[in-house]
Amino acid sequence: MKALLYKDAMVLWKQMKLMLLLILIFAVIPSEFQNTFAVLYAALLPYSALAYDERSRWDRMAAAMPYSARDIVTEKYVFGWIAALGTLALTLVLRLVSQYLLHLGEGASAEMLLMAFFGSLIAMAVTLPMMFRFGVEKGRLAMLLLIGLICGGAAGVAGMETFAVGSVQNLPVLLLAAALAIAVNAVSLPIAVRCYAAREKR
Repeated sequence: MKALLYKDAMVLWKQMKLMLLLILIFAVIPSEFQNTFAVLYAALLPYSALAYDERSRWDRMAAAMPYSARDIVTEKYVFGWIAALGTLALTLVLRLVSQYLLHLGEGASAEMLLMAFFGSLIAMAVTLPMMFRFGVEKGRLAMLLLIGLICGGAAGVAGMETFAVGSVQNLPVLLLAAALAIAVNAVSLPIAVRCYAAREKR
């Protein structure tokens, strides 16, 4: 697993520089939409890794290595979870810097960013099985769905006035979102493994 994660991190390094720059810009701007979009944007990283794998035909090489379909699929999920969590932490820090040190104004609250984080996990879980089943080129519908979920999720979370100010009342909603993200990923992962295995048999 560590070797696969390292491979994806190295392969995506050049592209991640641009993504990281965009996340930095979105995180610093005092805007609820931009801040939540920065967190949701992390959901695109596993797709970039999948695209590079297909382009280099690495999936065929993996068949000759001691990796099972579950190993390959699980690594992409873990990579996405790590990317989403890292982006959440980065955005939280940059939001505080822009608000209290640069005095650029208030952006998204911590609660809103957490909702965006859970939303990114759900978006990945909903769309990744389709990408594993049909591939990146044929799975464009999944990519469009993911982009729609990201944009719609950012707008939806930014429009939640409930999360504009920290409150104990937000806790049940956040717990529900966290439970939903865990449940959807728990269901999605075995489905994606079966989708990938079925695709490899063709």
